[in-house]
Amino acid sequence: MVVKIIEYLISFFLILECNSVFRCSTGINFHTIEVTAILLGILLILNFNDKNKKKIINSLLFVIFFEIFIFIYIIEIKAQINDKSLTKFIFTFGIVLPEFYILYKINNKYCNEIFDKYTKIMCLIALISLFFYIFGSTLNIIKPTSKFSISWGYERAIPSYCNLYFETQDINIFGERISRNTGIFCESPMYSLNLTIALAYEILYGKKSRKRIILLLITIFTTISTSGIIIGQILFLYYYIFNNKEKNKTIRLLKILTIPIIAILFVTVSNTFLNDKMQSTSYNARVNDYTYGIKVWKEYPIFGCGYENTEPITNYLPNYYIGGLSNSIIELLTEGGIYLFALYVIPLIKYTNISIKQKKYNQLMYVAVIVYLMFTTIFSYRLLFINMLAFGFAKNKKRESVGNEEKNE
Repeated sequence: MVVKIIEYLISFFLILECNSVFRCSTGINFHTIEVTAILLGILLILNFNDKNKKKIINSLLFVIFFEIFIFIYIIEIKAQINDKSLTKFIFTFGIVLPEFYILYKINNKYCNEIFDKYTKIMCLIALISLFFYIFGSTLNIIKPTSKFSISWGYERAIPSYCNLYFETQDINIFGERISRNTGIFCESPMYSLNLTIALAYEILYGKKSRKRIILLLITIFTTISTSGIIIGQILFLYYYIFNNKEKNKTIRLLKILTIPIIAILFVTVSNTFLNDKMQSTSYNARVNDYTYGIKVWKEYPIFGCGYENTEPITNYLPNYYIGGLSNSIIELLTEGGIYLFALYVIPLIKYTNISIKQKKYNQLMYVAVIVYLMFTTIFSYRLLFINMLAFGFAKNKKRESVGNEEKNE
């Protein structure tokens, strides 16, 4: 019972730390990284027994090498970052990532437990946000109850609905100005990111609950995030094609015949959103991120300009830019160089290689989703990604299942 509560708390704080309004609050410091580190520490202590002692000791060799790797990076970039960023870096990479790694070495099923609870919480957040988005932001039947101050690009006070739902963004789409469903997050892409990862887990590893899948997919559409809508449709099509449990031959045949229709519909919807996106300032900003980001990376190719040091790239950006970068690839290359970038590439390659050898196509699909999100969304330093990196490092070459993947393939 205690372990389950801690797993729920870890999952909840992974969500809060992933650019939610609570992480970016100017009024209260929720210490999301520190709390997660403490919760993981407690979970490790609860697992420290004679049965797991050998696994923990064996995992310490990796932890020692990893800490040396992190220490070298800190020595190289210390002069380029402030004390606050240095503390966050040490907690994130020097404490939380090794904790996740040891936990998954003890038992890889912990990854499934955490992500299963993560998906359940995201479904609850989605349900609440849809209610307030429809009756509040769209129909204006319900009014905001207060203001909530955040710092995201710049400091501002946003409308809050009982601190359960927040209005942080609207968009001009098809000539109309409408609100975007941002849930408890600072912007629509961040909400879409979390919904997409929850959807990917549910389809590829989870119980494939139709209610959850439909709920998450509908909510992704209300975020009006092009990246989320495209990958959400691809995931649903993957689920529709390969999750063929229908025993009735007639229904199975109809399902097969409707696949091309659904595929054409999805392509049409994606193309519509892409065309509208390409005419927006957001699209130009994303293109510029790559252009200016590569220039900064060439100046700091090995170790980058420093963790959370945005000044070098800001000097390149036009004056009208508000905020920072918009994708993880450029953030890693500019701030961490090839050195820190390798920390992300190695577990992804390892996980991909193992998946190919074991013919686990759901795992390959999951890696493809993460890589796609890295190119379209900025979340490289968030604990949600750190958690996945730790599992990638901890993944064994021997055949092991995560969630219901063995049943699904």
